Amino acid sequence: MGFSIEMPEKGGAVVGVRGNLVPAAVDCWFTSYGQSIPRMVKFQGEEGEICRIRNFWVQDFESLHLAGTPLWKYTCRGESDGRVLRFCLYFYPEDGIWKIVFG
Repeated sequence: MGFSIEMPEKGGAVVGVRGNLVPAAVDCWFTSYGQSIPRMVKFQGEEGEICRIRNFWVQDFESLHLAGTPLWKYTCRGESDGRVLRFCLYFYPEDGIWKIVFG
């Protein structure tokens, strides 16, 4: 599934989200300076199991807009069961919702 727009509202980049957006529960630390640092992710796997990723780091952070809606994108890399995982976390600050996309 993918979305995109032509013009952002008030700063931020135009974004197109590609891949399957999966709802996620994220343990995130917000510093006193307003910086956000995701620390753990839980999501439902393809077979209905609850999956958890703890050992990961944020490689890049972007503040974007999707159809005029603010969106924070965290490009992450981590390890789970001996495999290297590359994924993006998307946070919708107006709704307080997290999504994860692999690949």
